[in-house]
Amino acid sequence: MTCGVFSRAAAMAAALLALALTPRCGAEPPAKGYRISGVVVSVRDGSPVPYCRITAYAIAAPATPAGENTQASPQGPERGPGLQSGGGRAGGGQAGLRNGNGGNATLEATADGSGKFSIDVPHAGAWRLSAVARGFKAQNYDAHEGFYSAIVLSESAPTLAVTFHLTPDAVLTGLIFDETGEPVGSAQVTAELIPPAVRGEVSEASRPRPVGSAQTDDRGRYEIGGLAPGEYRLRVQAQPWYSAGSRGMIQLRPNPGLQNNPAPPPDPPLDFVYPITWFPGVDDESAAEAVRVAPGEERQADFRLTAMTSFHLKIPRTEIADVAPQGDARNRQPQQRTVSLTRVGGDSLPGIQQQMMPTGVAGNEYDFGGLSPGTYDVRIPGADGRSSEVRQIEVKPGSPAVLTLEETKPLIRVQLELEGISGSDLAMVEFVDTETGQRVSSTPNMRGRGGLQRDEQPNDDSADEPEPTNRVVMLAAHPYEVYVSGGTGAYLTGMSSAGAKITGRVVTFAGAATLTLHLANKHAQLDGLARLSGEPAAGAMVLLVPATFGTAGALTEIERAETNTDGTFRMSSITPGPYILVAIDHGWNVDWRNAATLGQYLMHGVPVNLRPSAKEHLELEAISPN
Repeated sequence: MTCGVFSRAAAMAAALLALALTPRCGAEPPAKGYRISGVVVSVRDGSPVPYCRITAYAIAAPATPAGENTQASPQGPERGPGLQSGGGRAGGGQAGLRNGNGGNATLEATADGSGKFSIDVPHAGAWRLSAVARGFKAQNYDAHEGFYSAIVLSESAPTLAVTFHLTPDAVLTGLIFDETGEPVGSAQVTAELIPPAVRGEVSEASRPRPVGSAQTDDRGRYEIGGLAPGEYRLRVQAQPWYSAGSRGMIQLRPNPGLQNNPAPPPDPPLDFVYPITWFPGVDDESAAEAVRVAPGEERQADFRLTAMTSFHLKIPRTEIADVAPQGDARNRQPQQRTVSLTRVGGDSLPGIQQQMMPTGVAGNEYDFGGLSPGTYDVRIPGADGRSSEVRQIEVKPGSPAVLTLEETKPLIRVQLELEGISGSDLAMVEFVDTETGQRVSSTPNMRGRGGLQRDEQPNDDSADEPEPTNRVVMLAAHPYEVYVSGGTGAYLTGMSSAGAKITGRVVTFAGAATLTLHLANKHAQLDGLARLSGEPAAGAMVLLVPATFGTAGALTEIERAETNTDGTFRMSSITPGPYILVAIDHGWNVDWRNAATLGQYLMHGVPVNLRPSAKEHLELEAISPN
């Protein structure tokens, strides 16, 4: 090749290269690579969690402020759309794009054998990262008490490597025996998680909530798995296998031959029950001991149940009015109605519905047998076939073996009225007994549907009339905290009553009363940015503390959030009012419900007065926990 030929070839190559590097008109620049990568390790010992499934959900695109929806929903704080439990083996960490989370991008990948993963995401914005593996329930990145920290990517920070700390499941197991040492099969064991830092406090957030249950096998063994670390209360409900007391849902139907064929009374030597028993073996809920479990720990808690002679509530048939026949009364007998008995538990103990079983001479006496100590609601139907009277009876270890209606007390009739919103905008009103923790709920916008508890049914059955905006609820003469929920996000602005004492959200009834709930549904929203020494404070606990904090029965409560990886956060659906905003760097062990503890942080907070429908933005310096 001559020098001239070489020169022409070199010039042509240079021209082609220049053409390739020249942007074409209308062509888009190469897409920027956004990526979330990292390693998943166990909180217990820091070891990698191999082959866990990682899911990324797009929760805020660049056009939406980062921090959207970083508070998990109460229904499923650790589980996202389509996320399945259990681990699986796959290699490569390759992510697959699918649709989910209301149409936003959802991607999945599987970590390799050393717990490492990488997910390429299609755009910047906020991403919720979840992980699940065998022995680890589904968890969000940097999750604390239902909150989590979103991964925020931007043009200036398109990639982020994280260490995902996954908490292994704890297990509660044990054996249940009777007083002779024989195993008790088919016993129902329930675990209730005790919220932290609420000893001696009576409020909605402080009450234990059921998180798992199991039934014993024929060896008396139970196991409740998939538990988060923390403190739990355990309770057992069981029946002696030999018991002959009347239980369950037994419907007494009109029977012309009933007079000649009464049900036989239970055999007294076999008429025994087990009282509801709390760990370590007490029948008093207040004396229950907490069982603490660490991450990944298997803790054993055994029970020994002691049978006792059952109690009976006996009601003569003459006490129950028959319903007059409807329409053509010829050849029709009055319709017999039954009394229903419902056990009223504590905060979460389910009601045990029992209907009457006749015993005694000529079937003229109704007997609720097989009762253990506890509080029961007795619903006595009225003669009109619609209304009923609700009475309450407390069965104690020292109570007479046979109880009658004379030992019952009538419940107080409380008429609920709503002001500020319509009844259809409110799903539920809940009364929480501050003395016992019992919950009584009423649904003002529902008529004749399920979920009504201890409410008096309406006295007409017309389907054409509008939904009622008031309702009758039957309550014992105790103080109650009142909460509203559902619908369009209604909140309580105040209460007034004729015949009741009111302090904030606490109302005390002494007799029949009308309670007016003053409601609103225009919330405020607060966006913010927390920094620590000039850098974004990721994973900080943000508190919005009302100015009324520490006041008995205050209508506004503390709102919480967690900052994302870029320090941003958002609080939505806030009840308007004056607050102090505080951010505590990784302050999830701070006793934030304690006024004395919280006071030292409030001095460094930012005051804000949120008005209805307001959207505020604040920036603040995070505080290191003491």
